Amino acid sequence: MVRLTQGNFEDIEKYTISPTDVAKRYQDGGAKILHIVDLDGAKNGKIMQLKTIKEIRKNFTGIIQVGGGVRAIDDVALLIKNKIDRVVIGSLAVKNIKLTQEIFKKFGCEKIVLALDFKMVDDIPYLATNGWTKTSNISLYDLIKNYPDLKYVLATDISKDGMQVGLNTKFYKTLTTTYNNINFIASGGVSSYDDITTLNKYHVYGAVIGKALYENKIKLEKAIALC
Repeated sequence: MVRLTQGNFEDIEKYTISPTDVAKRYQDGGAKILHIVDLDGAKNGKIMQLKTIKEIRKNFTGIIQVGGGVRAIDDVALLIKNKIDRVVIGSLAVKNIKLTQEIFKKFGCEKIVLALDFKMVDDIPYLATNGWTKTSNISLYDLIKNYPDLKYVLATDISKDGMQVGLNTKFYKTLTTTYNNINFIASGGVSSYDDITTLNKYHVYGAVIGKALYENKIKLEKAIALC
């Protein structure tokens, strides 16, 4: 199991505990939703860790959402066939809007999470693709207009991810105020209980907590109690 800093594949931290053990630990701690990223899949453009994903599914009874390497309708179908509740689509949603719209039509908005990973430039969230290795000239706000039935968005501030420096709270407040029909999941920089309290204040649907949990800077049970 590994963790990147700011989406950099050259800056990897490895953790000796297995993903299946982590899933079991989080379930025992009260987690209801588990977010999984196939980093090899994100980098290579195809699902690479299906075996591990299936093992995690066996050990976690709550909602599982999986992303990384989803580039086609068949990829979405494969994950759903293996009892994944929500499929996370990132680069595809930016590069091929028409195909992503077809995926929404085929599987429904309850099954799809758009992962909109961005870098802030002059207060504009420009989207990144290809496992965060490329930055587009498309803003998150412009892309959302193409998906009127959108229900879940995982919004990750790459500049904050893995840095444990706190959230871009101004941005998440803007999102929830502007798009009150979308469930936003905050990611990137969630590193304290204050961050979680702030997200609740702004009516953010959920948060992805990674490094802070692995390194015991946030206790899962206390984080859940704040929600």
